[in-house]
Amino acid sequence: MILIGQTHGTDHMIAFKKESEIHPNYALGTAILLIDSRLVSELQIRFASSVGYKLYPDVLPFFRDLRQSRNDQTDTSRFSRCAIGIITNSDNRVPAILSSLGLQVGPTRYGIASGSARLDMLEDNDIQFIVMSYDVGFEKPDPRIFKAAENLMLASDFIHVGDDPVKDIFGASESGWKCILLDRDNHHHESKHLERVANLVELRERYLT
Repeated sequence: MILIGQTHGTDHMIAFKKESEIHPNYALGTAILLIDSRLVSELQIRFASSVGYKLYPDVLPFFRDLRQSRNDQTDTSRFSRCAIGIITNSDNRVPAILSSLGLQVGPTRYGIASGSARLDMLEDNDIQFIVMSYDVGFEKPDPRIFKAAENLMLASDFIHVGDDPVKDIFGASESGWKCILLDRDNHHHESKHLERVANLVELRERYLT
């Protein structure tokens, strides 16, 4: 999700990271005693919609241009033929969060019978498919989550764009994907061996023309 937006509140992120180390993959299959139900309810509402997140300013223009490019029959760029999917270490809140942020989300989702058919054509959506670790049972950088994405797409090549050198870049490269690090804050400028972009505008100009 850091690819397109950021959560509000650093205290939450610190606590979330700590709990993720103790209970990986959103505590799937683990019973956890929650003390204050009011707090739980508030957090569920906040981080299941746009209330808890903020889009980066280049996101909506990127998808607006993508829709226009797809509808332009004279456009033969890679951009016009690009299917966008989400591969995330997250749970089933993701589709609703993306929709609440103003993105058009398609029904194709790994592990859901009604949305598991392989895509052989571009749908009229911003997000064509979603693969969540909660459904797959494995988190990035495990190659099996990238394989799950491949099983949803009829495509000849795959590009993974992510902001984490280990979870995103290492995981995808181990699966044979082309990898691009989205380094919005230039934290990894010393990583000369990585292909990096600073934003989605640069991503389109360098790799999707």
